[in-house]
Amino acid sequence: MKGTKTAHHEPEAFSPDESSAKDSAGSLSRLEVQRGLHWANWDAIFFTLYLALTSGAFLVGLARFLGANDLWLGIITAVPALTGAIQFLTAYLADRVPSRRVLVLRYALWCWCCAMPSGRVCRGC
Repeated sequence: MKGTKTAHHEPEAFSPDESSAKDSAGSLSRLEVQRGLHWANWDAIFFTLYLALTSGAFLVGLARFLGANDLWLGIITAVPALTGAIQFLTAYLADRVPSRRVLVLRYALWCWCCAMPSGRVCRGC
């Protein structure tokens, strides 16, 4: 077809400061996906560090250094499994209370009061 011009449309470029750029389908933009992957990598790094410092030989050595006996070593190593088992209860409670902050503070204080006053956390029974 002679004499007809076709319009050439360039794809829109996203600037780095455009954090909420969405395409017409409503899915995440490429920039948002990259940012998410960046933070997911940092999350994996810190989780690996946390896991290495709070389990296994490091944890047992630290507890022994602080004077823990076999009973306390058993309790310390059982706590992660027990907390994993009660996650269903905490999810239920979080949905039922008006403020999650109050819930966390209440049970953190309760756990601290149960463990600390005895002074026997790492000195044996």
